[in-house]
Amino acid sequence: MKRKYRNQLPPFKLKVLSAIKGDQLLAELSERFDVRPNKIQNWKKQLLNQKFLY
Repeated sequence: MKRKYRNQLPPFKLKVLSAIKGDQLLAELSERFDVRPNKIQNWKKQLLNQKFLY
């Protein structure tokens, strides 16, 4: 079954990205926060390019 597209709010995105600094792998973060790994990578790229969240 396909899951619905979800828009995540900026505080949630920052929470996920702040967890990247730890020793967890991207796959572990994906499972922990129920977000696809590609989505986390996109958020990280957006943050680094200062086009974050909006």
